[in-house]
Amino acid sequence: MVDVQTISVVIAAASVVFGVIAWVLQNRENKEINQARLFMQIYDHLYSTECVMQRLTIWNWDWSDFDDYWEKYGMQLSPEQSTKFISFVGRLEGIGVLVKRNLIDPKLVDDLISGPILRTWEKFGPMIIETRERLDWPQHMEWFEYLYFQIKSIAEKQHPELKT
Repeated sequence: MVDVQTISVVIAAASVVFGVIAWVLQNRENKEINQARLFMQIYDHLYSTECVMQRLTIWNWDWSDFDDYWEKYGMQLSPEQSTKFISFVGRLEGIGVLVKRNLIDPKLVDDLISGPILRTWEKFGPMIIETRERLDWPQHMEWFEYLYFQIKSIAEKQHPELKT
C-alpha cells in the first residue's frame, strides 16, 4: 500500500518536472519574442528614409571594372560615396553576425529582407572579393557574404526557379 509520504514525494517530484517544462516553454517563447523584437528594430531602420536612399543610391552605381569602381566609389578616392556603401552594407554585415550566432532566425530574415540582401551581394560581391584581395583584408564583409549564402539557400528552396 502507498503511504502519505510516498505520495507527497511523487507530487513534489512531479511539481519539479512540470516547473522545469513550464520554464523551458516560457524561455523558448521569450527567445522568439526577443528575436522578433530585435529584428523588427533592424527592419524598421533598414526601411527608414535615410537607409532606403543609401540603398537606392548604391544600387544605381555603375562601373566597368574594379579600377573604375574603386576610383568612383572606393575608400581612398571617394570617401563620401564609400560611406554610403559601408553604412548600408554594414547593417547587412551585422545581420549576418546575428544569424551566425543564432540570435535571429534566417527564415525570418529571408521572409522580410531577402530581396535587398540578394540584390546587394549580387551587385557588389565581386567588388568586395576583389577589395579583400587587393587590400589583403580577408575578413572584409565576411558576415554579409555568409548572410547572402544563408538567405540564397532558403530562397532557392522556396523558389526553385530562382536557382542559377
